[in-house]
Amino acid sequence: QKRPWPMVNGQNDGFAEFLLDEEQRARYRGRGKSTAKLTPLSPEDEMAARIPFFFSSEAPERYIFANVFGLHIFRLRGDGALTKSYSVDAYDGSAVLADYAGADVGRRILDALSEGISWNGNVSFLPGADSENPASFGYCLATDGNTEDAQDLWIFFRNEEKTAHVPAESLWELPFTTYKKHATRRARVGVLGLAEEYYINNHGFRDWDVILPKPRGVFRIACVGASTTEEGVTNDLTYPAILEALLNQRLEDNSVDVINCGISGMNSMKHRMRFPDYMMLEPDLLVVYIAANDICHQLLPRWISQADAQQKRLRRSRFITHYMNRFLLPSDGEMREAIARHSMSHLRYIIREAEKRDVKTALCSFAAPNPALLSRGECAYYDYLTMQEWGGKWVTFGGYLRILDMYNEALKRLCAEENALYIPVAEQLQGGAFYFGDICHLRNPGIQRKAEIIADALETQIGSVSREDHPPTE
Repeated sequence: QKRPWPMVNGQNDGFAEFLLDEEQRARYRGRGKSTAKLTPLSPEDEMAARIPFFFSSEAPERYIFANVFGLHIFRLRGDGALTKSYSVDAYDGSAVLADYAGADVGRRILDALSEGISWNGNVSFLPGADSENPASFGYCLATDGNTEDAQDLWIFFRNEEKTAHVPAESLWELPFTTYKKHATRRARVGVLGLAEEYYINNHGFRDWDVILPKPRGVFRIACVGASTTEEGVTNDLTYPAILEALLNQRLEDNSVDVINCGISGMNSMKHRMRFPDYMMLEPDLLVVYIAANDICHQLLPRWISQADAQQKRLRRSRFITHYMNRFLLPSDGEMREAIARHSMSHLRYIIREAEKRDVKTALCSFAAPNPALLSRGECAYYDYLTMQEWGGKWVTFGGYLRILDMYNEALKRLCAEENALYIPVAEQLQGGAFYFGDICHLRNPGIQRKAEIIADALETQIGSVSREDHPPTE
């Protein structure tokens, strides 16, 4: 690891030769994937899969659902009155459909209701004004039970305030939540400064297109995470793609699909909201790798804003901020309780709901640079990054690592409680600037090493399961 600092990686620097060999990659690509474009998942099918999740959720999660997916959600009465909302703050129940959908659309929907609409289960779709938009399902009418019960009718449609600002040329459908299906980008500069090539598949993930129904004999893994799952200079050089190649190489076939479900900016709460989307992929196993966004963009802002008067006074001292950082944050007990309440509760939901569908879950501990392996300059660099880009100016790199240790402890404890597989990525991905470009994103050698650690943890289990429960195709 004696290299110039700051380090500069080439596009493919640090990968094993076989990972750069196109013939080898094609040989070990899962047979449940297609390099040719397949029909993209329709917005109607996508929304229909999410509706049961909405109705099974409590009120707080329903508000989050509306916000995450950029939706207006109202209870609709037959005369057009909107009696309840999960998308409008402090809604008083006085609006009518025309107020939010427009007079023409409101009249058309009410006419369709009076004349009788065609139901598919408990949902029905009516086209919207932007019917040419491939991401729009128009207007979704849904009930949580009897389609004849006019008091139980809900309407879902796009909240233009949430979606209108997305540029037409963007990869995003909804920023930091969903990508446009079959979007492509070349020379997209990633967080570590490398030019990345993106292809978004038929389900809106950075991977090759997914074949559904899943072919017989395929064991399918969905890798759930954020930018630390999504990252890589090409789709074939992300950790999920490398994991797929490693597993199939070791099993000497191509019966394992590993789908990269990483989306930049995602956190545990958003993953809970997107759980139905993951299930549509027909996975046998979820592999979850998250922490940084929960800690830095959910927990830390809350803790910093809740600082007491003494902590605010202590912030004025650079010495205290750098060398006594723990005194600027809540107690360890309070932080552990918040991690359990805000992060582990969402992961527990995912584990339990996946289990109901005979899908197993593996949680990975989250890796970070090891201070013992860093030079003084490298420590200062990670400290600077933490305070400028991740933790805020009152949280140091050491403070982040202390919270991350608590988060990883909570992950391990949750796996023990829920009988889920725990994969010790943090414990085994030990390194400094050779592996880590910042406090969480990996350079090419780190991406490959993470894939190897996860492959080691899964190889025996997948080998036995895929042969017993997923016999090869004749």
